[in-house]
Amino acid sequence: MFFVYKAIIWRALLLKYILLTLLCTLILSVGQILWKKGVYEKNFDTVGQVVQILFSVPVMIGIFLYGMATLIWLYVLSKNDISSVYPLFALSYFFVMILSAVFFNERVHSSNIFGVLIIIVGVYICTRS
Repeated sequence: MFFVYKAIIWRALLLKYILLTLLCTLILSVGQILWKKGVYEKNFDTVGQVVQILFSVPVMIGIFLYGMATLIWLYVLSKNDISSVYPLFALSYFFVMILSAVFFNERVHSSNIFGVLIIIVGVYICTRS
């Protein structure tokens, strides 16, 4: 009975870390979208323009989100083997594909979808143990 209880607790903790890693990946993906918004149709010709871009609201929020994601990631790393949770970061391709289609009207081609499906299968294979 003790071993069953211990296995249930272990699986619940693993699910917690998987969900935290997915949250981290989603936050990083949103940060990338915000960075894209911050540099969209901007020039990098002068130092002043670069500084203006760096301190724009979307870029600053993206930097903040990256900081939050880093804190979550450090927590997850402190509790898990990196080889167990890192493959989940590959799902950022899925998140960015969806977000870029929604916010920038970027086209999603069948090859993109096929590639993401391969990534999802790969992540499943890498993390199922």
